[in-house]
Amino acid sequence: MTWRRLTATLLTACALMLALMALPGTALATVEELSLEELVNRAALIVRGTVIATSAQWDADHSRIYTYVTLRPIEYVKGAARAGDLLFAVPGGTAGGVTLQVSDVPVFREGEETVVFLQDEYFQVVGWRQGKYTVEQGVVVETGESREDFIGEIRRVARRSEASSSGRGVGFHSLPRIADVGTDPDEITIRTQLILTAPVISGIVPNSGPAHAAALGSSNCASDSTSITINGSSFGSTQGTSFVRFWRVGSTYYNACIKSWSNVQIQARVPGGVSSGNVQVVTGGVASNGVYFTVTYSYGGGKWPSGAYPEPMSEVYKVNANCSDTEGELAAVQAAANTWTGVSNSDFYFRYGGTTSEDSPSFNYNNEIMWVADTGGSIATCHTWWYTSYPNTIIEFDIEFDDWSYVWGTDGSVGEMDVQNIATHELGHALQLLDLYGTADTEKTMYGFSATGETKRRTLDTDDIAGMRYVYPCLAPGTPGSPSPSADATGVWIDTDLDWADAANATSYDVYFGTPSNPPYYGNTTSSSYSLPTLSYYAHYYWKVVARNACGSAAGPVWDFTTECLPPATPSAAAPADKATGIWIDTDLDWADAANATSYAVYFGTLSSPPYYGTATSSTYDLPILEPDSQYYWEIVAKNGCGDTASGPFWDFMTGSVSSVFVPLVVRNFSG
Repeated sequence: MTWRRLTATLLTACALMLALMALPGTALATVEELSLEELVNRAALIVRGTVIATSAQWDADHSRIYTYVTLRPIEYVKGAARAGDLLFAVPGGTAGGVTLQVSDVPVFREGEETVVFLQDEYFQVVGWRQGKYTVEQGVVVETGESREDFIGEIRRVARRSEASSSGRGVGFHSLPRIADVGTDPDEITIRTQLILTAPVISGIVPNSGPAHAAALGSSNCASDSTSITINGSSFGSTQGTSFVRFWRVGSTYYNACIKSWSNVQIQARVPGGVSSGNVQVVTGGVASNGVYFTVTYSYGGGKWPSGAYPEPMSEVYKVNANCSDTEGELAAVQAAANTWTGVSNSDFYFRYGGTTSEDSPSFNYNNEIMWVADTGGSIATCHTWWYTSYPNTIIEFDIEFDDWSYVWGTDGSVGEMDVQNIATHELGHALQLLDLYGTADTEKTMYGFSATGETKRRTLDTDDIAGMRYVYPCLAPGTPGSPSPSADATGVWIDTDLDWADAANATSYDVYFGTPSNPPYYGNTTSSSYSLPTLSYYAHYYWKVVARNACGSAAGPVWDFTTECLPPATPSAAAPADKATGIWIDTDLDWADAANATSYAVYFGTLSSPPYYGTATSSTYDLPILEPDSQYYWEIVAKNGCGDTASGPFWDFMTGSVSSVFVPLVVRNFSG
């Protein structure tokens, strides 16, 4: 395919994750809920500081990209102070023209103040995004507490933990409930400065709709992302540096695309990649109250290229059924794929392509699913690749399930990760449906949190289905055309078949065929041809084709053709017989029916090469009263419906004389 002749320049990874992360980066995530006490217990260092630099680069194997964050400590809340700045890595970033996108890792921006929880090894952030708190204007964004109150609470928890002999932590196989960590924005109160010009939102219309990204890896609004109107006060007469922000997860927000701005009303489009949560207007550095907006589904901005196979994704997926815990993983993955394939009014099919021996994701132009012995804490990871020069086209995905940290099953047993449950979510990422984290999203397959024993995401929510139908809409089929036999064709072979050009988006065709001008239904086919039995010679047939798919139908015009003819036989058995004499002057011409003839041209007269005289559709021709004692010549030319002819011989006959011709005698009775 064309895409594969290009040089790979962009990589995204999307995954369901747990909080404990090894250094290798993974993506779109389900996160283990960690309380503040658990964060404190797991952290070797808790530091408040300012981010002074970020830099992304490949790892030594050139297989992952990491962003290295330089933090200038302001105070150490837990752990021994270190000399100088701290350097730690988070998965993801852009290096050498290649981007690895990792959702739910903490995002660090130069110049921001943050409180970060770090493990000893590699100074890794504890609990992924949960281990990073953002401080704005002295307020902790995630909790709404003042900086001082939050730091004080951490120190109290640390002292209690030091006094306790339990040193409580959470093991991989005795997990607490996996859910949102309490940072849903409708539960967060953002402290704002009490100034008279603080913006206030009174309502958002509509208050729900999809979020469409303009391109893969982007939060830019697509042109058809939901348009909203924000009503309120104190927004400012012009936008200036003000903005509208939508919640993604944790302390991550993406800005809306502004269409118009006034002091009391803002019109905007929803940015890509966001979740259901509070929307705020930020003016002069002051955030308004939050008003909840429900994101029905979040689309990541990319699609699979169309292929020869009628489905958009022309390539298959393969499975390495190497899970150590169950023997039913292959069937469970196929069931998950079929869940998406089975969405009505959507033009997409996941096609199973057999097994693979690959045991780790790699950029090899194959879509592969496998179980890996990975202690990184990832439940399952979907890696998706695309080229930067084609930012709306996916070229490959791989999904890996963590077979080291989790027990897998296929029946939803307590304590086991359900293969079909997680696979259905991950295959949603392969379609570029993104994670959602709001309280309005908990029943959706694309909700970003999961648990052992859970099976609910095996079944798609109506919003998941709406996302599938948007990304891969079911297009009505095109109108059938280019018929063979062509319209109005003649002389068509009696053993012909019907053929026509493939109609766009069609999955089957109804064929109508027969001799009536409004032909009856004849049969159905999934290909653009239909076999016929042997037809009659010189018969006029009518036919039409109706293209169909799950979204509807499109009827082509009625076409017609006439089959071939057999040549007519030579006319024979003339009457009057050839050379006959004494023929009655009131005679007619007659001859034997010529096989395959549909008409006859009659040539007649007193010349030895008689002129054309008329046409007959039967083997007889009426003549007027002839002259007595006259020599007449005639010839019959048989014709078929295709214009083929067969000329008979010249015949002649002599009419009788007047004396030999019977004349009725009329006797009149005269009286008086």
